[in-house]
Amino acid sequence: MSGKKRGRSKGDGSKYKPEYAEQVYKLRLLGLSLKEIATFFGVCHKTLEYWKEEHADFATALREGAEPADANVAVSLYKRALGYSHPAEKIFNHNGEIIRAETTTHYPPETGAAIRWLAVRQPGRWREKPLGFDDEAPPPVNVTIEMEEGTVDDEDS
Repeated sequence: MSGKKRGRSKGDGSKYKPEYAEQVYKLRLLGLSLKEIATFFGVCHKTLEYWKEEHADFATALREGAEPADANVAVSLYKRALGYSHPAEKIFNHNGEIIRAETTTHYPPETGAAIRWLAVRQPGRWREKPLGFDDEAPPPVNVTIEMEEGTVDDEDS
């Protein structure tokens, strides 16, 4: 080696600031991927890995931000697949008088949400297939037709 001191590598985490832990938690709640988070902070993926190793608060925020977001989406998708009801309040104006009425709002099951839920949880039974796809169908057959030069007998003339 030549005796020169090596500079910091791109993955050494020199840009890390303590407030990044709170920011990464919020970014994960929004559903951002690690690649998108690296872009947000203006660093490469290796730098994020370094920050996770060197800063426990950052690693915790990264993990804990993703878990509630995924869980909340799963609960919402599950509710949409089955249908659900929730209490609501309707407000009316009758001759200048405000009337409040407690009601129940119902959302019927949504077929798309049910199919998606099952496709993810039981892909062997519910995988999405292209339209017209049939597992039992034989493979397609290639047919080649070659034309030979010659005359055509015209018997009908």
